[in-house]
Amino acid sequence: MQTNNSKRRLATILAADAVGYSALMVQDEEGTVHTLQSHREVIDNLIIRHAGRIFNTAGDAVLAEFGSVVEAVRCAISIQEELRVRNAELITEQKLLFRIGINVGDVLVDGENLLGDGVNIAARLEGIAQPGGICISGSTFEQVKNKLSIGFDDLGLQNVKNIPEPIAAFGITSAPVIMADSAAAGTVDKVSSKTLMVLRGRLGIAACAVFFVFLGGLGFWHFSKEGLTPLTSFPAVISTNEMNADEIKNFMTGMSIFGFRITDNVPFSIKMNADMTATYEFSQKGELTGTTQKIMGKWRTEDAVFCFQVAFFAKGRELCPEIKKNSSQLSAFTSKGKKQWVLKR
Repeated sequence: MQTNNSKRRLATILAADAVGYSALMVQDEEGTVHTLQSHREVIDNLIIRHAGRIFNTAGDAVLAEFGSVVEAVRCAISIQEELRVRNAELITEQKLLFRIGINVGDVLVDGENLLGDGVNIAARLEGIAQPGGICISGSTFEQVKNKLSIGFDDLGLQNVKNIPEPIAAFGITSAPVIMADSAAAGTVDKVSSKTLMVLRGRLGIAACAVFFVFLGGLGFWHFSKEGLTPLTSFPAVISTNEMNADEIKNFMTGMSIFGFRITDNVPFSIKMNADMTATYEFSQKGELTGTTQKIMGKWRTEDAVFCFQVAFFAKGRELCPEIKKNSSQLSAFTSKGKKQWVLKR
């Protein structure tokens, strides 16, 4: 209800809701509540980290406001990636997926709460999203389409409850945008912007699938062999203890760490990217050639020590292994020598 103290403003609204929560509660009330609390901790922390504000909750639903459209979408992607990792560690009966909807629109301010079509549309888009997916409005799409390297599926105009006009909706694929080269630029210019986004998203998914299968096959080959092919591009004996910060950065850029998780013996890979991010991958099927899960982390060399940190890997602790090469094997050792992983560029 509008009051004398209420006012209107433009806001970016994120609406998140658990899929099949009521049915899961009937099957296992305590277990479902525990999973929801764990997932909500992830969601709440990421909203804060991306400068958002939770203004309403109801059971398994969350409504949050963001000052930046880009940060709202980044937050949604991070939420789904981290929840995907959390769910991968649970049995099927305990998995809890969320749908997320995002809208940029006019809202009515009522104290700490927000009301109006701007909020309602975000909630309706959440209902359109796939389990574990993200659906954004046309107004959101226009703000982020050229600012984030992600793919979009044009879902067309959607008729939703209590909203008089159809809503333009887009699904986020989280796939890298494939940029056209100069030779194909003339052809690309003839394609509509929405169609191009869809093509980019689908091409990105295909490219990532091929890459991950290749990466997985490479990792599994290393795990199945007793020794490694000599890495002739490096000295016969090397140690990061003898390198300065710049040398470590140049050495580790493009390097991948392969190993097995201690908790369940599942193989993983961590790639050190040129922008100092780390890409952590593991599989639910016991080998990297299966369906992979991916999450981003970071690495650093500021104090002439190589360190990396990825959420949910080693309980989120920062690890600073020493890199050594003896004979044909390039390996990473933790400070206490309890973990050893194989490296490959």
